[in-house]
Amino acid sequence: GLDEPRMTALSSRLASTGLTVLTAPLPELRVYTIRPRSTDDIEDVLGWAASTPAFAPSGRVGVVGVSFSGGLALVAAGRPSLAGKLTLVAALGSHGDLPRAMRFLCTGDLPDGTHVPPHDYGAVIILLAALPHFVPAEQVPPLREAIVRFLDASGLTVTDPPAATRMFAEAEAMGGALPEPARTVMGWVNRRDVATMGPKLLPYIEALGGDPALSPARSVAPRVPVFLLHGAADNVIPYTETPALEAWLRAGGNTEVRSLLTPLISHADVQAAPRAVDVWRLVRFWAATLRVASD
Repeated sequence: GLDEPRMTALSSRLASTGLTVLTAPLPELRVYTIRPRSTDDIEDVLGWAASTPAFAPSGRVGVVGVSFSGGLALVAAGRPSLAGKLTLVAALGSHGDLPRAMRFLCTGDLPDGTHVPPHDYGAVIILLAALPHFVPAEQVPPLREAIVRFLDASGLTVTDPPAATRMFAEAEAMGGALPEPARTVMGWVNRRDVATMGPKLLPYIEALGGDPALSPARSVAPRVPVFLLHGAADNVIPYTETPALEAWLRAGGNTEVRSLLTPLISHADVQAAPRAVDVWRLVRFWAATLRVASD
């Protein structure tokens, strides 16, 4: 289990709704690693929070997951230990089947046969997990450090561009100091060379992401209200994952599903110049989510 000191949860209060919000730092996701342990951690956090009266007087909690954590939250929500303890699951830009999403990140090919250039960020995360297949063991730690610097910089491109620019330069310098073949691999990252990385990563997708604990579509569907939100042009986790998630949930007997594909967000960032109708749709989506969360 995950007790309070281990969780080190951050709590705040949404005065307008009366909701208490806990943010649980998941150790592996924080370093761009997607493994079954993170799903177990989500399950443990939710079980602990639901059994803590200070956070959940009713004995039930809702969960919101963004990007890959949304898919993992859906897996956790279907587990027997959380039966009767959840009010809802909301997933923003999340995956239904991890290997399918990984395949898109390597190729840009969508299930309907269309092609969308994938974001290099997702391909680099796959590469991070696959490093032992590309470099000797002693080169993995320094190469991992350089790649994490690159990914940290990517996360700051919108919120702190000067810091992102500085960190990208640091990642490039770190790559140049590496021995071969790590230097070549880091070159793919710094050049954002998905065309080279993708085909090399494809053989390892199932081994890296095939565990059922990592994919809702390979797990038991939760029977609580589910809200799915996805950017209509998302090229990190493709928008096609949300319709697939909705179909999986309904096939599993969950009729309380609401989904929205919107141009107002990219992956997990707000887009500029919204249309009024899109704003209204997004407001209605979140209003419905908050109504269920407050019940």
